[in-house]
Amino acid sequence: MSASFDVSRVQAHTAEMASQLSAIEWITDSRVERLSQDFYWFSPVLKRQLDHLRADAVARPRTEDEIRAVVGACARSGVPITVRGSGTGNYGQCMPLHGGVILDLSAYNKLLFDGGKGSRVACRATFHPTRKSGGKNNATADTQLALAA
Repeated sequence: MSASFDVSRVQAHTAEMASQLSAIEWITDSRVERLSQDFYWFSPVLKRQLDHLRADAVARPRTEDEIRAVVGACARSGVPITVRGSGTGNYGQCMPLHGGVILDLSAYNKLLFDGGKGSRVACRATFHPTRKSGGKNNATADTQLALAA
């Protein structure tokens, strides 16, 4: 199923969201181009198909409430949203096909999981890419887990 998006309407709503949700980090400068891409150019076919695609803005929420605010605003205004982490995917999985907002989750480093029966696990993970070669990422990980009854 292919959705049709009015580019000027999406751009206007995206700018309005960034203004209304000003407590959230928004990126609207030249960095949007870099953050609109993954390693799609590894494929000559995808390079031709995806090279022109760009988001209108990038939101970088730090909390679950900020994620909800951005996603809710996008849903209410019909603005396309593309979710990404650190952008190390290949072959176009994180490309903003219709502009809109990239929800960059690289600043969100806390995941809460409720396993039921009064258990709750809080996870914090930080990944530091050290080298990219041949499409593979080598990374170190620092992970802390806490369990509260």
